[in-house]
Amino acid sequence: MTITIIRPGTRILTVGSRGVRISQPGGAAAIPWYLSGGIPAANCVAAYNAKSAASLADSYVNLNAPGVNNAAPGVAPTWATGTGWTFNGSTQWLIVGSVVPTNNQTWSYIVRFSGASNTGSLGGTGTGSNPYISLQPFRGPGTGRSYSNGGELVFAGAYASGIMAVAGNACYINGAPEPGPIPTTAGVLPGFGIGRTHIGGTYIAANIQACAIYQTMPLSAAQVLAVSTAMAAL
Repeated sequence: MTITIIRPGTRILTVGSRGVRISQPGGAAAIPWYLSGGIPAANCVAAYNAKSAASLADSYVNLNAPGVNNAAPGVAPTWATGTGWTFNGSTQWLIVGSVVPTNNQTWSYIVRFSGASNTGSLGGTGTGSNPYISLQPFRGPGTGRSYSNGGELVFAGAYASGIMAVAGNACYINGAPEPGPIPTTAGVLPGFGIGRTHIGGTYIAANIQACAIYQTMPLSAAQVLAVSTAMAAL
């Protein structure tokens, strides 16, 4: 079933099986949630809405370009409508196509999650002292949160649920900016994983409802807020 909400003079929100699409009055093209805030489609490497997918197989489809950079199981997570992917914290993770990020802080990663209960990563590239992309809602263990995009920033206070993002050298929680910037670190990034980093990362015990990866231009603060708001409505 599809529900359309019209907000006079502003925008139209269409809520369907694959999430929220935003369009302007007067027949303008619908804007999918992962391009909210004016993000060019060419900059979106992959976007997934596991929460609203029709099946586990359907949840792997890259909404921005089906068939290109679809996710594939390292070990498949559990899946359910409403919860999305559930990762067990020990074996389950996904691989994002053949994506190899550039280590120049031009990439962005945003994730909506819930039920996080260990120090694992919501996804990204490498780990440790090497350059990497990673989001950890628990860090310490359980006493903080961390954001990595080249180097790492750690803050007091863990989150069991919410929306975390890195965008260039900036980091965000639920659409709000955290103090920064993230430091730079030289080196080569490996591939991209969801549910743990692609190389050597700790597996997350959490549900992931939706996530998106971007390249070329870091998302602006306004774009992170727009995507976060759209993700929260999925």
